[in-house]
Amino acid sequence: MQETKLHIVFVDDDLDDQYLLMQAIKAVEHDIRLSFFDSSDGFLQQLDNVLAQAGPLLVLLDLNLPPQGGMSVLRQLTRLQPETPVVVYSTSSADSDIRAAYRAGAKSFLVKPGTYSEAVSMMGVLCDYWINVVSLRGDDG
Repeated sequence: MQETKLHIVFVDDDLDDQYLLMQAIKAVEHDIRLSFFDSSDGFLQQLDNVLAQAGPLLVLLDLNLPPQGGMSVLRQLTRLQPETPVVVYSTSSADSDIRAAYRAGAKSFLVKPGTYSEAVSMMGVLCDYWINVVSLRGDDG
C-alpha cells in the first residue's frame, strides 16, 4: 500500500522559519509536499487553488503574519473551509493566544522550536500524527 502523501501549506513571512521547516520536513521519513506563502493576502488569494489539489492538506499558520494577521486568516479559513485542519505555528506561548486560536478553529497550537533537532522532532511527530493517526480529506474530497 502506498503511503499517504500529505500536503503542508506553510503560511509564514519569516524566511528563516520557512527554511528551518523545509529542512526539518526533508529529514522526516514521510512523503510530504510543501507549499509556502509569505503573506496572508497571498495565501487567501490562492486558497481555491490550494484546496483543489488532490490529497490530504494541513495548513501551518503563523500568528504574526502581514498584512491581516494569522488570527484573521484562521477565522476566515475556518468559516470558508471548516474541514481543512489548521495548526497554528507561532513563537507565542501566551495562554491568551493559545485560547484565542482554539476558539477561532485551530486544531492544534505549536510553539516554534528553537533548534534544528527540535524542529525535526516536532515535524516528525506532527507528520506521523496527521498521516497515520487522523483521517484527512483525501483524493476523493
